[in-house]
Amino acid sequence: MTGKRYLLAFLASTETCPAAADELLSLNEVALNRPDIDVVAIIDGLSDKEASDVNRSLALSYPILSAAKALIDTKREVRGSALKVLLETGRRRPVFLDGTAPTGTERRAFRARIERIR
Repeated sequence: MTGKRYLLAFLASTETCPAAADELLSLNEVALNRPDIDVVAIIDGLSDKEASDVNRSLALSYPILSAAKALIDTKREVRGSALKVLLETGRRRPVFLDGTAPTGTERRAFRARIERIR
């Protein structure tokens, strides 16, 4: 891979999905351990202030954005599930798409998948 990489995570709010906090913390490990990948979380159902509050309360090293209507509609097109997308500039297709990782085993598998990408 040679272009800039972005990991976008589309998630439900931590209030409606308790596993989202674990997911956000797992993404923080990616942000801290892979400086070549810019991580951004987009959370459905939060105001800008609420997104900022979640970011501060979890001490995340990457931004959390509130979902705009267009992003919410896109999320619903993937049947309402959480979604992570790794993109690289200069490529026509995502490097990979990954669904939600609500269990520790799935989160470890996701991090291992990220670590294999060079």
